[in-house]
Amino acid sequence: MIPSLPARLRRRVRARLREDIWCVGIVAKPAHAFLTDPTLGPVRWIELFPPFGYYADPFPLLDGGRLKLLVEGYDHVAGRGYIALLDPDGPPTSAVRRLDLPVPGHLSYPYLIEDGGQTFCLPESHQARRVVLLRAAAFPTDWTVDSVLLDGFAGVDCTPVHHDGRWWLFCADNDRRDQELLFLFMADALRGPWRPHPGNPVKTSRRSARPGGRPFVHEGALYRPAQDCSRTYGGALVLNRVLELTPERFAEEEAVRVAPDPASPYRDGLHHFVPFGDLTIIDAKREQLDLGTARRALARYLRGRG
Repeated sequence: MIPSLPARLRRRVRARLREDIWCVGIVAKPAHAFLTDPTLGPVRWIELFPPFGYYADPFPLLDGGRLKLLVEGYDHVAGRGYIALLDPDGPPTSAVRRLDLPVPGHLSYPYLIEDGGQTFCLPESHQARRVVLLRAAAFPTDWTVDSVLLDGFAGVDCTPVHHDGRWWLFCADNDRRDQELLFLFMADALRGPWRPHPGNPVKTSRRSARPGGRPFVHEGALYRPAQDCSRTYGGALVLNRVLELTPERFAEEEAVRVAPDPASPYRDGLHHFVPFGDLTIIDAKREQLDLGTARRALARYLRGRG
């Protein structure tokens, strides 16, 4: 980097040359234990990477009693994500299967839901400008469109939770400062109809608004994982304790911040947190400088103008 450049310009140049490489991890520690000890401890990193990309946003499931993960696969060349099934204990040559989901555009954050004896998935599909609920036709590889929960809304990291007899949907909006504004919707049933909370956006904070995984209940309190984007996108996680969640009011407070391990190979960010029994499923990133990043960004820009 040229030292005489102003600091702001150096940061912009660095951003154009940098790629985030995310990696899925499994921590042998239940989610509630982070409330008193926010350190990650030993992490089993699942170091599988597609060409020119990574896997992130892991959601765990049991397939024949075996732990598997629905993940986002990101392709830096295409500049978009897709959903894949990852077997952390499978042979590297066949551990990942790319899924063909019936939703167009970029896909990520494949949130899994059990309701009424059925399994659903709510992937992020902000490019389609719809929040689409998928139903398992042949779990866990084949999915069909069940219903559209929100139409004309570019929902990001949509996170449904059933709490106090009602469904709640936390999300960001790709059209409106998606790293700092939190939106909330509510419904009496998973399929809706969904209606916006009157306080939307219910929170403004680059440190603890954008959803970052599956909420959980501990000692009667609901905790909501969120991303800390104050320094960098997905720089760390904040576990928020929800204080009020009603059709009229929403309030939460930061309970604990979970930072990436500075001694880890993935020390530059941590943006996903999903409880799974005595395990917690995460992802973390390393940042690397790569001239290919700038070339691919330029190619995508030129294709868009063509």
